Amino acid sequence: MDKDEIILKIKRFFYILSKKTKKLYKKLKRIIRKYIRMLVRHTKAGDYTILVYSILVLIVAIFLIVSIGKLIFGGGDSSKEKTEATTEEITTEANLISPEEEAKRNLALQCKDAYDKNKDLLVLVNQDNPVPENYDFEHHTLNSGFEIDKRMLDDLRALLEACNSSGFEYNIISAYRSKETQQELFDEEVAKYSDNLSEEEAKKEALKNVQLPGYSEHHLGLSIDITSVDTTSLENFNKNDMTNKWLMDNCHNYGFIVRYPEDKIDITGISFEPWHYRYVGKEVASIMKINKLSFEEFMDMVEYSKTF
Repeated sequence: MDKDEIILKIKRFFYILSKKTKKLYKKLKRIIRKYIRMLVRHTKAGDYTILVYSILVLIVAIFLIVSIGKLIFGGGDSSKEKTEATTEEITTEANLISPEEEAKRNLALQCKDAYDKNKDLLVLVNQDNPVPENYDFEHHTLNSGFEIDKRMLDDLRALLEACNSSGFEYNIISAYRSKETQQELFDEEVAKYSDNLSEEEAKKEALKNVQLPGYSEHHLGLSIDITSVDTTSLENFNKNDMTNKWLMDNCHNYGFIVRYPEDKIDITGISFEPWHYRYVGKEVASIMKINKLSFEEFMDMVEYSKTF
């Protein structure tokens, strides 16, 4: 097919299209005229039904045309406006958060992330939170005869070996305790105050140092009491002894924390126990050390992270 034939076919197409369009236009024009005459005739006769329906149809038609037009041509602008509004809301909310609050939220999220990775190790036990019912763990007996949770064995060995390598000698004085043993210790502690205090006051004083059976971390097998080899009793414990100081300063590198710090007595409810180490894992121990958090404060941060 050559160029002239193509042009001829195109002209013919538009000619036929033009004729059909004219016929359609004339037919539509006749229908509209016929409709208008009928509308006028009924209106003059006092029948306004067709007029009312006509107006309603016209309104609906206009509404549909406008809606379709907005959908086709105005959707982009609408989405843009919504996006801008949402962005503005987020920006406004962000501006309302102080730098201190933002830092607190970031820390809370960091604590929550670390907690989620180590939930099984991070069981909070204190005066308000007893050891979970039916709690159990895989026991491991150390050369000293004390039992621990086997999960902390490798890091405990690394801590004690590093302590020796640094020129210090340690002494393990307690680890896992049964409820029966804990009861004996508590009774002994109460007896110390019984001569000068009432039974109730003596128990209250004893609780500052020894927990009731079922409320002691030592039931978990994740706590261990370590002193320098020169420490003869906890009554004359010297926190400035080089061995004790090294353990307190470095335990976090091996996943341990000083469970009852000197500056957190009001929070933990327990007197300063620089010999009491709790295994929480290296990541959590590092977070607590850097941010100077007690275990209770760390868990509070985890709970706080759920509020935003």
